[in-house]
Amino acid sequence: MAYDLNTPYDELPLLPPEVEINTKDVLIQCINASRELGELKGAGTMLPDQSILINAIPLQEAKLSSEIENIVTTQDELFFGDLDINAITDPNVKEVFRYRTALRHGYEVLGQGTLNAALIEEVCSVLRAENVRFRTDKSPTVRIVQNYSRKVIYTPPRGGKNLQKKMSNLLDFLNKNDEFDPLIRLAIAHYQFEAIHPFSDGNGRTGRILNILFLIQSNLINIPV
Repeated sequence: MAYDLNTPYDELPLLPPEVEINTKDVLIQCINASRELGELKGAGTMLPDQSILINAIPLQEAKLSSEIENIVTTQDELFFGDLDINAITDPNVKEVFRYRTALRHGYEVLGQGTLNAALIEEVCSVLRAENVRFRTDKSPTVRIVQNYSRKVIYTPPRGGKNLQKKMSNLLDFLNKNDEFDPLIRLAIAHYQFEAIHPFSDGNGRTGRILNILFLIQSNLINIPV
């Protein structure tokens, strides 16, 4: 049966996928990516004060991640904003700094345990500057192409128990599944998180922050850079 773009995808399959994932090509890419991450991790340990990286690089990550959501800022705006956050008036600049704050918050909370539903909600809450929870709606907002056509490209599962079940499955896959290399789990889980679309807004940025937090949890990097 053909998939209907306008119908909530309540039957989004649980993880792990039922297709072959650990193929030769995937494993080769995984090895290459692991090598690059190892070099990044090693470079960070050579600095006498890693807070330099923690202060600077996540702000660039925030800028680039926010641009995907059409939140565009300049380096100058971020530089001056970093000197005096209370003086920021541009809403786009505020959004970028909230991203960095959310990343830092997630990093600090993660040090006390593993990725969980409460942490994900906290990250999104900081991003949106309001208290948020997973969707409970019966008819979620569809994902559309942001152009004049407003073409529907995907409708995520409805909120409520079905969504919570899929998020619980996702976290189990990340935290407990040893069948796949952590980087492969990360790629699969990121796709799944965006397909579940657990929040009414902020899913893209929240998902990209979770990627970094999972790399830290997996000891592939030490700090959120």
